[in-house]
Amino acid sequence: MSCLMLTVDLPAGVTIKDACTDAIELANKLNIKIKFEFNDKFVYALPYTNVDSLVLAYKEAVKENSNFVCSFEKD
Repeated sequence: MSCLMLTVDLPAGVTIKDACTDAIELANKLNIKIKFEFNDKFVYALPYTNVDSLVLAYKEAVKENSNFVCSFEKD
Protein backbone atom coordinates (compact mmCIF):
# COMPACT_ATOMS: atom_id res chain seq x y z
CA MET A 1 0.00 0.00 0.00
CA SER A 2 1.14 3.49 -0.80
CA CYS A 3 2.13 5.91 1.94
CA LEU A 4 -0.25 8.46 0.38
CA MET A 5 -3.51 9.41 2.04
CA LEU A 6 -6.40 11.18 0.36
CA THR A 7 -8.82 13.33 2.36
CA VAL A 8 -12.32 13.49 0.89
CA ASP A 9 -15.43 15.52 1.65
CA LEU A 10 -18.89 14.05 1.99
CA PRO A 11 -22.19 15.48 0.85
CA ALA A 12 -24.74 16.40 3.51
CA GLY A 13 -27.18 13.68 4.47
CA VAL A 14 -24.98 10.68 3.69
CA THR A 15 -25.12 7.79 6.17
CA ILE A 16 -22.04 6.43 7.91
CA LYS A 17 -22.48 3.08 6.14
CA ASP A 18 -22.64 4.71 2.70
CA ALA A 19 -19.66 6.93 3.54
CA CYS A 20 -17.60 3.94 4.68
CA THR A 21 -18.63 1.87 1.65
CA ASP A 22 -17.63 4.62 -0.79
CA ALA A 23 -14.38 5.38 1.05
CA ILE A 24 -13.35 1.72 1.09
CA GLU A 25 -14.21 1.35 -2.59
CA LEU A 26 -12.03 4.39 -3.39
CA ALA A 27 -9.23 3.05 -1.16
CA ASN A 28 -9.35 -0.24 -3.06
CA LYS A 29 -9.27 1.44 -6.47
CA LEU A 30 -6.38 3.76 -5.61
CA ASN A 31 -4.61 1.47 -3.12
CA ILE A 32 -4.25 4.31 -0.61
CA LYS A 33 -5.73 5.34 2.75
CA ILE A 34 -8.84 7.51 2.59
CA LYS A 35 -9.66 9.96 5.37
CA PHE A 36 -12.99 11.68 5.87
CA GLU A 37 -14.74 13.53 8.66
CA PHE A 38 -18.16 12.36 9.83
CA ASN A 39 -19.90 14.15 12.70
CA ASP A 40 -16.62 15.45 14.13
CA LYS A 41 -14.90 12.05 13.91
CA PHE A 42 -11.95 11.41 11.60
CA VAL A 43 -12.52 8.11 9.82
CA TYR A 44 -9.74 6.23 8.03
CA ALA A 45 -10.60 3.67 5.36
CA LEU A 46 -7.86 1.32 4.24
CA PRO A 47 -7.97 -0.91 1.17
CA TYR A 48 -10.03 -4.06 1.74
CA THR A 49 -11.36 -2.91 5.11
CA ASN A 50 -14.60 -4.60 6.13
CA VAL A 51 -17.46 -2.07 5.87
CA ASP A 52 -19.40 -3.40 8.85
CA SER A 53 -16.26 -3.40 10.97
CA LEU A 54 -15.53 0.24 10.13
CA VAL A 55 -19.14 1.26 10.88
CA LEU A 56 -18.91 -0.56 14.22
CA ALA A 57 -15.61 1.19 14.98
CA TYR A 58 -17.32 4.51 14.26
CA LYS A 59 -20.16 3.70 16.66
CA GLU A 60 -17.64 2.70 19.34
CA ALA A 61 -15.76 5.99 18.83
CA VAL A 62 -19.02 7.88 19.37
CA LYS A 63 -19.67 5.98 22.62
CA GLU A 64 -16.10 6.49 23.85
CA ASN A 65 -15.92 10.10 22.65
CA SER A 66 -12.86 9.32 20.55
CA ASN A 67 -11.97 11.54 17.58
CA PHE A 68 -10.38 8.86 15.41
CA VAL A 69 -11.94 5.82 13.73
CA CYS A 70 -10.08 3.00 12.02
CA SER A 71 -10.61 -0.73 11.62
CA PHE A 72 -8.03 -3.26 10.52
CA GLU A 73 -10.49 -6.08 9.91
CA LYS A 74 -10.42 -7.01 6.25
CA ASP A 75 -12.97 -8.68 4.01
